[in-house]
Amino acid sequence: MKLKGIFDFSLGNFLCLRGFAPMGDLYDISEADPGFQRDLLRDHEKEMVAFLREGEFLFFPEVILATTLSPEETDSETVRQLFENIRTGKPFSNLKFPDYRIACKVQKGASQKTENKAR
Repeated sequence: MKLKGIFDFSLGNFLCLRGFAPMGDLYDISEADPGFQRDLLRDHEKEMVAFLREGEFLFFPEVILATTLSPEETDSETVRQLFENIRTGKPFSNLKFPDYRIACKVQKGASQKTENKAR
């Protein structure tokens, strides 16, 4: 599966991918953390299924997904390289982690070009 979006850092050092994906794709890759998310109340299951099927409401609030790029300390150089490339705006391809392969193509809009020159 491909997720597309914008890489950036939030709150200093939390790498985020901000983008869009079909709800079904997110369902396929998501695992709820029971410490933060409760199970669906069975009384409301049919209501939720009907709500999602109807598609009447086109706006969904942002969903925050979190992942560990690599549980292995041996991949720390790859993580460091990923962070450095994103901070400096360098494109990269095929950084490999145990469960992921990440690629990035850099595109700057007119306002970003002006902003970067000022820094």
